[in-house]
Amino acid sequence: MRFIGLCFCFLEKQCCGEDATDECVSCGKCAASCPLNNIKLVEGRPVWGDDCTHCMACINLCPKQAIEYGEKTVGKFRHKCPRYKAGT
Repeated sequence: MRFIGLCFCFLEKQCCGEDATDECVSCGKCAASCPLNNIKLVEGRPVWGDDCTHCMACINLCPKQAIEYGEKTVGKFRHKCPRYKAGT
C-alpha cells in the first residue's frame, strides 16, 4: 500500500501542484499547517518546496480558500477539522 501512495505522489508532482490565487492575504497559515515545513512565504506569497506529500492541509486551512491544486480544487469544498489548529 505504501508503494502505491509513493507512486501516486510521484505522478501528481509531475502534472500539477499547489498555487496561491490573488485572494491570498499572506497570513502564513499554509506554512504553519504544513507537517513537512515545505511551504515558505516569499515576498508574502507561499512557495512550495520539493517535499510535498499532497496532504492538503494548506488547502483546507487557508481562510480565504486562496490555494488551489491545479484546476482540481477550484470551487470545491474545504474540510475543516475542528480539533486541528495550524502550527500547534
